[in-house]
Amino acid sequence: MTSELRLPTCTTAGAEKEIAMDDAASGNINNNMVWYYQKDSQQAGPIDLAEIEKLIAHGQIDLNTKVWQEGMLDWQPAKKTALLDKFSRAGEPPVAPPPIAQQATPLDDIRRLNRWFMIFWICLAAGIPLSFVIIGLAAIIASVVFYCLILHKCWSLIPADIAKTTPGKAVGYLFIPFFNLYWNFVAYYGLAQAINIETRRNSISGQEVNEGLCLAYCIMICCTWIPYLGVLASIAAVIIWIISLKQIKDAAIALLSS
Repeated sequence: MTSELRLPTCTTAGAEKEIAMDDAASGNINNNMVWYYQKDSQQAGPIDLAEIEKLIAHGQIDLNTKVWQEGMLDWQPAKKTALLDKFSRAGEPPVAPPPIAQQATPLDDIRRLNRWFMIFWICLAAGIPLSFVIIGLAAIIASVVFYCLILHKCWSLIPADIAKTTPGKAVGYLFIPFFNLYWNFVAYYGLAQAINIETRRNSISGQEVNEGLCLAYCIMICCTWIPYLGVLASIAAVIIWIISLKQIKDAAIALLSS
């Protein structure tokens, strides 16, 4: 033992002393017991646990400061006692509250829709003539991805009482072979109908989607499977697709702006 200080006189007797010894042996802190510590080779105390915590927080008691509590056989460095937990708490930086997730504003959504549509038609227009090379196929795939983003966002603006499907299903089911020929009528033509209902509900004029064009697009997609007629149907479908999707995008922007 490096210190010649005597142990403070015990003030607890009987059963309470046995409990204190058990706590000290098990490393538990007895909040009702006082502490002593060494400062400049002098004994200081008794002080309660709250005061010990203050001294630790202010650095006046460190890990190597000798401390004693009734039930301990000898003075011990604080790091070898149940006070070690108090140091880890005192040394931890305050927990910062989780960052607040920033909600997308209508202006952000409007910018995204405009940007997505621009990328969509540019990739489609550039990809079709170059479809025989890899870069053309990549452009067509990119146009499909941005079309799906637009479709998903527009369906998310439709209230549940008039929505025929969910945004996720509207996009996801389009990737089911053959079934997607039917699903186009729900996801695309159905969107045109729903968005027109919603714009009328909000008294928005001048942004009505031509439902006939959207229906024609869905029919042209089905006709692309017909031999010989398929080429002409594909050309017509692409032109109608760009025109009608622009109308849907503009109507969605009108809803976001209202």
